[in-house]
Formats: sequence, structure tokens, C-alpha cells
Amino acid sequence: MVTGLAVSLAIDACAAAASLACSHPGLKKRILLLISLSFGIFQSGMTFLGIFTASSFMHLIQQWDHWIAFLLLAVTGSKMIREGLLYREEGACRDADPPSPWKVLSLSVATSLDALAVGLTLGFLSRAFLLPVLLIGLVTLGLSFLSGLAGKFLATFIERYAEMAGGLVLWAVGIRILLTHLL
Repeated sequence: MVTGLAVSLAIDACAAAASLACSHPGLKKRILLLISLSFGIFQSGMTFLGIFTASSFMHLIQQWDHWIAFLLLAVTGSKMIREGLLYREEGACRDADPPSPWKVLSLSVATSLDALAVGLTLGFLSRAFLLPVLLIGLVTLGLSFLSGLAGKFLATFIERYAEMAGGLVLWAVGIRILLTHLL
């Protein structure tokens, strides 16, 4: 159960890592590993925070987490689409520039809000929290790194449209989060 949960929580981070790597094909593996580490830490941290605060804030978090995640992903995705359009017009190559720390941080938060809700649920179901917290973080780290490598590979095929494709993926993830919680 915990492994399946960890994989399902990691999917959003995987999509974000792939879109970042796709829009920055010159991204070094070391930077990609740091990005994946950020995703893993936030997934673990939010799960732990959810478990820790289960009884106090569950009703408040569930009401707004999907909107916050959607807005963060939509804003970041829109910026990437805009940068992709400017890239096509200017023809300038920015592939070697790593994503800004703000972009990585906002994506880490946005993709880990579901983990907060899961942590709240786990807090009510069980007292054992170490295994789920560690497993969720490690699975997210590993899968987002592999997704980032796949994104780098994909970027060589869609070069000029990579930034826009990454932005569209983030929009899709945001819409999926929103629809999952609203329906």
C-alpha cells in the first residue's frame, strides 16, 4: 500500500521534473539531482507535516490545497509557455541556464500539496509514520530524476517547443489536481 501511494504521489513531481529538463536540455545531471532532491524533500516534509497536524487542520487544508497547487502550476506553466514563445521569436538559446531557485521551489511546493493531504489521512489511520515519510521522499527523488533524464532526451526532438511543452505539462498537472479534488 505504501509503495503504491508513494508512486502515485510522485507522478506530479515526475511531470514537473520532465518539463523542467525538457525546457532546459543543457541541464547538468547534478542540477537535475538537486531538483529531484528538492521534490523528494518537499514530498516527505509535507507528508510528515500532514501526519503531525492531522487532527487540527484537516478540514482547512482539504478545502484549499488543490486551488493552491493549481495556481502555482498554472503561473509557472504560463511563464514557461511565454518564455517558449519568446524563444521562438528571438531564436536565442537559453538551454544551458538552470531553472531559477524560485521556479524549483514553487514546483516543489505545488507538487507536494497532495502529500500534505495524504499525510493528514495517514495521521488519522496509523501511528507508524517513518516508513511512509521516507518511502514517499525516496520514490519521488528517484522517479523524478529518471523523468528528468527522459525530459532531457525528449528535448533533443522538440528543441524549439520544449519550453512551451513543459508549460503545457504543468498546466495539465494543475488541471488534473483541480479536477481530482473537485469531482
